[in-house]
Amino acid sequence: MGTPKDSIKTKAKIISKAGILFAQQGFKAVTVRDIAKKSGTPLSAINYHFRSKDGLYKKVLLTAIEKLSMSAEEELELQNMPPEDAAKNIIREWLREEMCFDGSKWEDDILLRELLSPTEGTEELVEQYYKPFLLLLSEVIGKIVNKPADDVQIQFASLSLASLVDSFNLYGKVINKAMPKLTEQIKDEDRQVDKIYQTVVAIAAL
Repeated sequence: MGTPKDSIKTKAKIISKAGILFAQQGFKAVTVRDIAKKSGTPLSAINYHFRSKDGLYKKVLLTAIEKLSMSAEEELELQNMPPEDAAKNIIREWLREEMCFDGSKWEDDILLRELLSPTEGTEELVEQYYKPFLLLLSEVIGKIVNKPADDVQIQFASLSLASLVDSFNLYGKVINKAMPKLTEQIKDEDRQVDKIYQTVVAIAAL
């Protein structure tokens, strides 16, 4: 009989290998047998720990959310900064994360896939990951232009910031080819952060 420590390791291994498969192929395309083979564990272990493929997928999604979410300490640190510094800090760190996004981390991939091909897990993803982050972002931007976080223009500015950062990741190669002058200007990190910051604040102030 395995020890509790062995059980924890087995569960973590199943989550990790299932995460890779779900990120690569999507929830519907992956079978429990695929996961068992990938993780080198019997079907009974998957059923024991997660009850079903749905239960396993939910745990995989929650694991990705927990790993990618901002910690309570990080959030408190941002809230204690001057709002201008907090906004630039968020932009800078977010850009760095996006630049490291190369498909090597299944946690990033599965969240993106969940947005593009929603499942029952989308609601949880929004509630636990996107909603808290966008609220924090709106609070920071709102303080800069002296508007409440729930102001529609502030929310639009927060969404615009998310879209700008994601665009440099998703369309980086297109931007390099189609807009070489822009590419040259944003190679400098400080310059890129300032441009995004100024754009977002201008949107928020409208």
